[in-house]
Amino acid sequence: MCRTHTARSPRHRLYSRLVRVADHYRERPAWWALAAAALASFLLHIPFLTTPLSVDEGGYGYVAQWWARGADLYGDVWVDRPQGLLLLYRAALALPGGHTVDIRLMAALWSSAIAVVLGLLITNLAGRRAGAVAALLSGLLSTAPVIEGFTANGELMATLPALIALALTARWQVRGGLRLMFVAGLFAGAGFLVKQSGYDGGLAAGLWLLLAAWRGWRPAGEALRALGALAGGVAAIIGLAALHGALTGWHDWWFAVADYRLSVESVATGSVSERFSLFTDSLRTAGPVVGALAVLAIPGLWLALKRRESVLIALWFVLSLTGFAIGGLFHGHYYVGPLTPLCALAALTIAAFPARVGIAVFLAVLVLPAYKAWPSYTADGTRERSLASSSDSRIVSDGDVGRYLNAHTRPDDRIYALYADAGLYLAAGRRSPYPYLWFLGIAHIPGALQRLRDTLAGRDAPRYIAVYQQPETIDKRGDIGRTLRTRYRQVATVDGVPIWRLRGS
Repeated sequence: MCRTHTARSPRHRLYSRLVRVADHYRERPAWWALAAAALASFLLHIPFLTTPLSVDEGGYGYVAQWWARGADLYGDVWVDRPQGLLLLYRAALALPGGHTVDIRLMAALWSSAIAVVLGLLITNLAGRRAGAVAALLSGLLSTAPVIEGFTANGELMATLPALIALALTARWQVRGGLRLMFVAGLFAGAGFLVKQSGYDGGLAAGLWLLLAAWRGWRPAGEALRALGALAGGVAAIIGLAALHGALTGWHDWWFAVADYRLSVESVATGSVSERFSLFTDSLRTAGPVVGALAVLAIPGLWLALKRRESVLIALWFVLSLTGFAIGGLFHGHYYVGPLTPLCALAALTIAAFPARVGIAVFLAVLVLPAYKAWPSYTADGTRERSLASSSDSRIVSDGDVGRYLNAHTRPDDRIYALYADAGLYLAAGRRSPYPYLWFLGIAHIPGALQRLRDTLAGRDAPRYIAVYQQPETIDKRGDIGRTLRTRYRQVATVDGVPIWRLRGS
């Protein structure tokens, strides 16, 4: 008996090794699917490379441009976003091309990379088939025009570093290593510094490590040391941003990246019924893209909770919903944030079906998004494509208004979009004498309206004003309207936008 057992042991060990190799092969990423997802995402962006920038894209580009030229960030030029997003825009604008193409090319590359990294993450946590489905869903749906998926919005740009942090955490689950978790922390911190809602990836990783220590999924010491390394990476990145804020104006930085959202513009401020109305209105637009994914995500969430490693996905999804809700305005691009974890959970459900059923469900998910995207992709010309993908008329007028103002001003002349078209300044290549570019900031930031009154009535008044909203819309006292009529005169109307010039200039 002993000799028989001894004789069979080498064969048994060889067989076990082959089984492990076969299992490892089955769980290797489906690189063809990941490459196809990245290519599909990039190709779907191509028709939008030359469509006019959104108001937010133009505003971010303007702030980044003048920050690069020496303006005081959060002082002379203001935006309620951390430095990370503006650094990305600075990098895009440094490319040798037009502003629109550079920014949209950045969005296309970002979206393609998200599809690949998502595929790698889900392959590690749930297998090859689920990873392939997740990558393809992300690549095909993330560019949806109805959620402004083709734009370089903050949600898209923050998703990639947050997702990399999650992928490194999933890798740590297999390999261990404090260095890996420190790097994950660096990416998690970068996600937050691109957009505040980018905390979801890093926080999900941290909560999973706490659960691992508490539930005994990992030795408590190992999990807590990994959590410390993760926190160290996050602290290093956010610490650098805070140091920059302290050197350039701590109060201004803190108000822009934290206090503005917490005390002025968030789901916790304003009317509850108004916020709920904005949310339901947004669902009418975004529903065709996220509706089927949300239905499939319900069983996917249950499947994710069945395995300790994939609980990471469930945590990420829940936290992405908190980031979605905190903003409170529920613009279309808000849905870009939870879209990626929705693709992940839906992929778990689809991968659990038999192959033919899974393919049918996968194709069914794409029907409504394709139907809603069809007018944008078949539109004749960039202007028509922009109108088909946005209800904001300012976007399509920025080019003509910007060219008029550029032609009628010197490089050092100032212009102003009353009250708000943040994208006009980048289109015109001219600077505003007033730091606040977005409508709600002017309406709600303490002292912002009075500062605008003083600017328009003072020595630094802009040479030209493009009127997008009537002065009484915000200034109920009528001071801005009186200043406009006494100090300016209307000299043109461009694409329906009245242009007023400072008298005697």
